[in-house]
Amino acid sequence: RKQFNVIKELLKKADEVYLASVSYDTPLLVFDKDMKPIFTEIGRWADKFFDNELYENQDRQQVLLNDDYFCLAFDKDGNISLRRIRGIVRHRANRHRIYRVKTEYGREVHATEHHSFFTYKDGEIVPVFTKDLNAGDMVLIPKKVNLPEKEIVLDLLNILKDHPDIEIESAKLEKYLIERAYKRTHEFYGDVAVFNRESIEEIKNKRIEKGLSQREIAEMIGITQSGISVFERGISNLRLENARKLLEVLNLRHIGYSIKVDGRVINTFNLCNKEHKSNKSKTRRKILFAMLDEDAKRFLLDKCDDVIIRIKGTNGGRVSFKRYMHLDEYMAYFLGVFMADGNISVKQNFIRIYLGTKKPTYGELKYNVLKFLEKNNITYKVLNYNNLEEIRIYSKVLIYLLVNFFKIGKRGNIKRRGEHKDIPDIMFIAKNSVKEAFVKGYLNSDGAVINRGRRANQKWLITTASSNIARKLPYLLLSLGYTANFNLINRKKTNIWCGYVSNTFRKDRGVPLKDIAMVKIEEIEEIKTEHPYVYDLSVETNTHGNFICGLNGGICQHNTDSGREGELIGRLILYH
Repeated sequence: RKQFNVIKELLKKADEVYLASVSYDTPLLVFDKDMKPIFTEIGRWADKFFDNELYENQDRQQVLLNDDYFCLAFDKDGNISLRRIRGIVRHRANRHRIYRVKTEYGREVHATEHHSFFTYKDGEIVPVFTKDLNAGDMVLIPKKVNLPEKEIVLDLLNILKDHPDIEIESAKLEKYLIERAYKRTHEFYGDVAVFNRESIEEIKNKRIEKGLSQREIAEMIGITQSGISVFERGISNLRLENARKLLEVLNLRHIGYSIKVDGRVINTFNLCNKEHKSNKSKTRRKILFAMLDEDAKRFLLDKCDDVIIRIKGTNGGRVSFKRYMHLDEYMAYFLGVFMADGNISVKQNFIRIYLGTKKPTYGELKYNVLKFLEKNNITYKVLNYNNLEEIRIYSKVLIYLLVNFFKIGKRGNIKRRGEHKDIPDIMFIAKNSVKEAFVKGYLNSDGAVINRGRRANQKWLITTASSNIARKLPYLLLSLGYTANFNLINRKKTNIWCGYVSNTFRKDRGVPLKDIAMVKIEEIEEIKTEHPYVYDLSVETNTHGNFICGLNGGICQHNTDSGREGELIGRLILYH
């Protein structure tokens, strides 16, 4: 503690401290403790952990993370996988020069002058300051990343539960509601005491003998006069507690009776449990989710796996989905095609997918899209134009999924729809076969093969108006061993990202590290940043502290403080 305070005081008085960081808008792939992927900008993600009022007058700020977060980093053998982020450092951007470093394959990072990249020299990984780099120098970049893989199952009930028109049908829920209605009716009416005719006559005679009217005896046991009247005529039974009071008042405890469930309880049960014999009566099983009370909703969400889901008004209720839907290769392929050439209508609530009939991949595209639709019983029709085919899809459930869950589509002007397209974050943790199907659907639809050589060495040209796709796709492709290089082309009306995708990595310069390659720096220049802070991470690794961030799949970056003294100070502050 004493040493820590001494170092802290020295830092306050120091003229210069080497704090190394990257710019606010640097792309970063983060995973939370549940392995939920978050593709974001490092500054946007890091700022939520800082109290701006607390740190208002501090140039250098650091925070330890209480929750588990993970990012990509390499180990001593060059394997790139997820590693725990221990802390975050940020400091004022105006304290140091910032450089834009761009390498082969379009990898790009904006870093401060004392931030370190990595190179490979004399059989070792060596950190090097940004200020010491020049065009033509070699730095390390990831050529493949290892991401978690799991079977993804969509819980449509949880996803759609906030939709006002969702209808559900469940045999388990129906049974629960019937049993609950029976229980509540039984609690309300209770059990009844059943007397034989002789006992009823004896009770009546005893009342008359005591000189009590029906009204007086009714008041004494807490029921109405009509209740006594129908009881003495043998028309109705008394509730069990009322019958006991009656016998107590008349001193007839010796009279026996049987106990049965109130007939109204049985009638309620029989009515609820009545078999549905016609299609018209079967519609009674459907119920709006919004109409259920909280107990029923909780039971439905926690206990019912047999739910059938519809959205009211969808093709007369004929189109329905089971509660659980697997994100399989056909769905992933469809999502890739939609991301490339699909849109959602503004008013008519249908989905359009356009296929060029002269495109070499037309047959494969159409087969896989229709296979997904037919597999899930989704209504569609095909419209033919000149050299163009439109698949028009009618499903409010699918529209809701695309807009609110996958966040891959958005209603709006068709001409501007591409700017809103995005790669679902959940795709980063899908099985590789599902990722490959998604990428294949996108490349077959939006990409143009520019190298028709061997299938093992193909190259595609892609253009997109979406900066989200241009930033995320290279990281997704790295998990499959592909590379992507996007460049921004400025136009008058809208900016376009033009990219090349290759399924091989050719410029690794023979570095004996499994997932790492060494490439040349093509450009390095000093730049200005609009954001007030720059950022760095502290990551748990078994070798050089490092993490991966940046454009087009990123560059291997050193942890906080490259120099030995600076690194020691940084670690003492950060891990205290």
